[in-house]
Order: sequence, then structure tokens, then C-alpha cells
Amino acid sequence: MTEVTTVIRVHSPACTPHLKRALFSLSAQKVDVFPTIVTQRFTREQTDTLTHECSPYQFGAIRELSFTNVEIQNPFDLRSRLLNVGVAKANKRYLHFLDFDDIMYGDAYIKLTNVLATTRAAIAFGGIVSTYFESIGGRPYIKDKRIEYRGLNKYDLFVDNFCPLHSFVIDLSKTDKDQIVFDESMTALEDYSFLLGFLANHEADFSLIKDVVGEYFKRDADTINLARDEYPDPNLKLSKLQKARETILHKKRSTSCQVRLSEFSWLMNSSGVGPAFDLNSEQSFVRLGPKFTQSTDVALHKFFSSFMVEFCRNIKLSTDADGYVDILQRQNSSVTIAGWVNDFCYGEEPLKVIAVNPTDGCVYEGIRIDREDVRAHLKSEFKQFGFEIKINFHVPSSEIENIAVMLYDPKNNILRHISRSDTFREQLANSIR
Repeated sequence: MTEVTTVIRVHSPACTPHLKRALFSLSAQKVDVFPTIVTQRFTREQTDTLTHECSPYQFGAIRELSFTNVEIQNPFDLRSRLLNVGVAKANKRYLHFLDFDDIMYGDAYIKLTNVLATTRAAIAFGGIVSTYFESIGGRPYIKDKRIEYRGLNKYDLFVDNFCPLHSFVIDLSKTDKDQIVFDESMTALEDYSFLLGFLANHEADFSLIKDVVGEYFKRDADTINLARDEYPDPNLKLSKLQKARETILHKKRSTSCQVRLSEFSWLMNSSGVGPAFDLNSEQSFVRLGPKFTQSTDVALHKFFSSFMVEFCRNIKLSTDADGYVDILQRQNSSVTIAGWVNDFCYGEEPLKVIAVNPTDGCVYEGIRIDREDVRAHLKSEFKQFGFEIKINFHVPSSEIENIAVMLYDPKNNILRHISRSDTFREQLANSIR
């Protein structure tokens, strides 16, 4: 039977009525659910009361309720800390997060876990609807439901967040817990910060993003406002939000992301054999790398439009670069490919090293190693620079054999194949045995 750990953070005893509604929605799931409720600075009496009031909801899909209180004494909201404590307690294959005031539809978990069980994705997303309500006489009355979160894939997510905390499920068999960490210095946008980092290094599935799997309840006092005791001064709360936005912007500028060619299908026309736009146009494009956020990069347009068909058909390029793919290192859930190449023989503009996996249609950009470091660590000549390409998930040896490493000249729009050294071939042969 499929089992899911659901981490629910609760900020105060006033949240209990909403928490009961959230638990009731989990009881209707078609998998076994193990809610882990993490509270913020509850007294012993408050914890006992919460446990007593929630115990009737241990029925249906809910197999066991657990409670953990975080007693760190500081004057701030511990929302990120609560999530990290919940992650540490998780012991099932699948992990989900749910705020106390939101709900999941009955088929949410079975849909999302089925996707994870049948793909290489470590995280799967579903759609969320915004539900607006008013409280009258202590009871909630729904006013309106709206589709407010719009986006299709992780590249849209790098532009703006359209995936609330409860929109995704993580498969812990495809990642390590130390990869699931929320920034405890953030008291807002902590879920978006986490997603930016996690999706940069893991495969994600958005096939259910248009299927609504849950509701995000909104009212005048949202989940941050319910912690208003932490922010008696509204200006203080605003400054925290602004700081979080600055952290997000910095993360976008400093994060590199794995690229799946199939998700750039908008670059191709309906026949799939050419660019879908004028290369001289100023079409906006999101460059996922350390030096760009959202900008027009004509060279990158030309790169994808000119070479996508060749990549997909695995056409070998005849011109070789002056260098070698020299090092292959495998770990349980990652592969590192490294080597060196002459940087000066093709001009002064910095060149890029990329790896193309024709099996799954992914492109990986390498990290450049400065010449001084190459000279010191790789013992190569001074006019050569090193590169390292890390693929952060398991890749079968048969696929590594097909991966092509290339040097890309953005100025002249030229790709040059980087040959494999005898050392690399021996390492690959040993990994296949």
C-alpha cells in the first residue's frame, strides 16, 4: 500500500478548527496517510488539548497521528523550522506538506504518487484553486473559488511561483532528506525558495498541473497574519517580506538548472523541424543560469533552434574541440563528468561546455574551472580550462555511453565535439561491468 507522510505546521491553538478540516480531507485519500503535526511553542496543556481534539480524525486513510512541539524561544515565526522538523520525522516513501488551513481532494495523493512511481521525477505537481471565504458566527462560508496559479513547468516557476506548498509530493526514494531543507532565516516565501533550489537539481513532473488536487483557503487573516503576535508592527512584517523577495531574487540569479529539450517545444513549429519564431525578434526568454534572470538572449535562441533537431536525432558533429572528457565519477544518485579543453583557439569570448543526453532529451551546462585551478589540480597547460558537469540523479551506464560533451561558441553559433580520453573509456567500461 502506498504511504504518505503529511507534514502539517500549526502556529497557535486558534488554528485547531481549520486543522480539523485539513485532517478530514486527508481521511478521504486513497492511500495510507501519516500526518505529522508540528506545533510552534505550545505549552504542555495546549499540546494535550490539540491531541485530544484531533484524535477523532484518525480514521479512513489516516493510519496514525503524531505531534511534535518546537520550543525554540525567540520572538519570530518558526514556519520554516516547523517544516524542517517535520521532514526529519518523515519515514515513508512519499512526503507532502499541508498548511493547517488548506485541504486536499480525495484523489490527490493517488494521482501524484502514481506519477512519481511511473516516472524518473522526484517531485510531482498538481493544480491548486484559491478558495475565498468569510467567517460568520465562527463558521466558514465560501464566497468564491478562483484559478489564480498559472504556469506549466519548472521554467515558468523560475519566473514566478505558481505552486503553493501543498501542490506537490516528493518521492524520498529519489532524493536525500538533506536536499529538503527550508531556509530558517525566512519567514515568508520559504516554500518558493526551497522549490528553486530543489528543482534545479531534480527532475519534476507537471503533467497534472491543470488537474486541481486541493484548495488554498484565503481570508482577511492569512497564515502569516494568524502569527500576528510575532509581528505587532505592520512595517516589521513588510520588511520581512521585502527581505524574502530579495533572497529569492538572489537565488534566481545564482542558480543553474537542468534543461529538458522536450520542454522547449515552443521553440519548434508544428512539424518539429525548425524554429517557431524570427531569430531577429526580441522574444523574451528565461535564461536559467548564474548571470541571467529574465532577459532576451538571442544567441541562446539560435542555439536551441539550430541544434534541437540534431540533438533529438543524435547526429554526431564532425568538428572536434582541442580537449578531452577525462573523468567519470558515479555515486548513488549522481554522475560527474569532468575534463579539460583549450579555451583560446576559438576566440576571446567565453565558451560553454554542455552535455547532451539523447536518451531522455536533457542538456546539462558544465561549471567552468579557471585556468589557475586547472594548472594546479589537473596538471594541464596554462591555456586550458577545466569543466565539471554534474547530473543529480541516477543515470544508467548505458545512457552515459550515449552522452555527448560539446563546446559551444555563442559568438559564432558553433558546436564542437569533445573527445573521450582512454582513461574515461576505461572508467566507463568498468562501470558497465
